[in-house]
Amino acid sequence: MAENREIAQQYKKKWKALANWLKNSTGYKVGGVAKEGSRRDGTFTSKSDLDVDFWISESYNKQQVYDDIIPKLRKSFPNSQVQKGSSKNVLKFSYKGKKTDIVLLPKKEFIEKVKKYKKDVI
Repeated sequence: MAENREIAQQYKKKWKALANWLKNSTGYKVGGVAKEGSRRDGTFTSKSDLDVDFWISESYNKQQVYDDIIPKLRKSFPNSQVQKGSSKNVLKFSYKGKKTDIVLLPKKEFIEKVKKYKKDVI
């Protein structure tokens, strides 16, 4: 965990802002948001990004959701960069130099992933 406290605090602040935004500002009924990857399990380095999973409690088309929330993210986080990843399974979001992968999962997969980690789930 070779990262200074200030950068760790910036990522923590970004996690909270993004999780709240996903829950309250997408226009979808977001059932849950969870921090994933190395920043959740404490194995991150100074080069680690933030990984965020979420699920929606209504029927949806994943690509349509991504197409819909990309401009909303850009508007809510001015000067951010947002695009679909090459697999089209992830949104690549960068804000104030902090990179984040955002992934929409089916409810069952989301619950399985967060089952053993009770923290960092909203």
